[in-house]
Amino acid sequence: MPLYRCNTCGGTYRDADSQGVSYFHVCPPLSDAEFSAFDPMTQAALYPGVTLPVDPVARLQYAHDHPAARPNARNENVPPGFQHPPRTADDTTPLDAAPMISDGLGRTVLA
Repeated sequence: MPLYRCNTCGGTYRDADSQGVSYFHVCPPLSDAEFSAFDPMTQAALYPGVTLPVDPVARLQYAHDHPAARPNARNENVPPGFQHPPRTADDTTPLDAAPMISDGLGRTVLA
């Protein structure tokens, strides 16, 4: 089973574990260190409609208490409410794969 790296967050994963249980990768929110690496303008853009504190320590504390969604996050979960189109009982053609919520920046096969 291939090992993948998420091109957005850098996480590594397989589509299923050793027992065959499916895994749907979702990028985590930004860590404090990742948030701190952004310039103040980019930091502010992560929180539309919120005025972030000017003080860097207070700004980081706000980000820690309210983790920002990662830009271009990958979310392999199936959108809520998705259903394949109805089929007749004798239709045996394979179904297309269900869509994912967001492909993000994609993924890379490592092994």
